[in-house]
Amino acid sequence: MISIKKFVKGSVETMPPKTQLYSDILCTAYEGGIDYWAACRNVERDGNGEYLSFEVRDCEDRTEPWVPVNIENVRTAVNKIITKQTKISDDYRDTIKESYDENDASNIDAGLADYIVQIAAFGELAFS
Repeated sequence: MISIKKFVKGSVETMPPKTQLYSDILCTAYEGGIDYWAACRNVERDGNGEYLSFEVRDCEDRTEPWVPVNIENVRTAVNKIITKQTKISDDYRDTIKESYDENDASNIDAGLADYIVQIAAFGELAFS
């Protein structure tokens, strides 16, 4: 797993390893996992193109407020999932926990990334 690097005053600064995991989850969700329910805007990436945040709302309800999804609330969502503070199948929870323990998002597919982003944005699964 390559860590996120950002440029700071002519030097390269590396983000903490788990941040790469959360950025990879954001990427997987944004690039295919959430497109069936989410409208997105204000995508923020670092100097290397790694996802840092975006805003979402229900694509079928333009009256809904925009909700931020970022590294921090994805971290919180993953924690809620692996500590059984939210409803999700045990198989999905186990895959997310394994990815967290190994600091490798390669087993988190678009569907799991979608669930994580929903929990990050709404505190629970709102779409399926």
